[in-house]
Amino acid sequence: GYTATRRLGKARDTQHIPVIFVTSKDSEADRAWGLRQGAREYVTKPVNPQILLAAISEAVAAHGLSYAPDPSSQIACSIGGNVAENSGGVHCLKYGLTVHNIQQLTMVSIDGELLTVGGSGLDAPGYDLLALMTGSEGMLGVIVEVTVKLLPLPQRAQVVLAAFGDVVKAGGAVGRIIAAGIIPAGLEMMDRLAIRAAEDFVHAGYPVDAEAILLCELDGTNEEVSEQIYRVREILTASAATEVRTARDDAERAIFWKGRYHLFYIFQDHRGHNWGHVSSTDL
Repeated sequence: GYTATRRLGKARDTQHIPVIFVTSKDSEADRAWGLRQGAREYVTKPVNPQILLAAISEAVAAHGLSYAPDPSSQIACSIGGNVAENSGGVHCLKYGLTVHNIQQLTMVSIDGELLTVGGSGLDAPGYDLLALMTGSEGMLGVIVEVTVKLLPLPQRAQVVLAAFGDVVKAGGAVGRIIAAGIIPAGLEMMDRLAIRAAEDFVHAGYPVDAEAILLCELDGTNEEVSEQIYRVREILTASAATEVRTARDDAERAIFWKGRYHLFYIFQDHRGHNWGHVSSTDL
């Protein structure tokens, strides 16, 4: 309310923190620089919380880096909102949620005090306040800066699409993939209604007569991906998949994922349609 805004404004004026009351859409990519080398196989970058997630991904990709969380709303959501909700996305299976991909937060308490939680190290003694803040939905403070972890882009990423005549069999295939010691970068299931709705929108060539499809993305070195795709295809076939396809290139990989990423917006655009119960979920 007014009191919180007034206190935040006072903190901004006296401590010169980068509070943005109105989100600007220009030069977001240009601001996502100043990368710092991390302790392991990632670098860190402080960003303002209003920057769109897609802008961060676009900016750092030019440096051979990526920010792993990729919720379906990434073209519209901000990194600050992702922290507030602890967002995940397709790649959370292997790379974790927002809480696993940030290093430090700067926040303003309701009393106008500027606080920093987290740090430059891999871990710190005491309470895990970074995890407490992530997912707190703005109830504990206003986030004014986020330091994100950036990973090297994998040498190769490829998607396998499998169709099933039974949702239960598709679920069984998921268990067998994980039991084999394979952790895909992304593993998603769509049921028949989701498949048909997505196909009408993106024309990805989904098998619309299937009861369920799995999208399984594998990433890493060329050798790793080749070996894992071979093993995953064997598992899917043994799990009674009626069809198994491997994306031939990055363009086909993108179109396979496009339907899944846009499902929320597809159903929003067709709110008058009786879809019944639709299932599409991270696995």
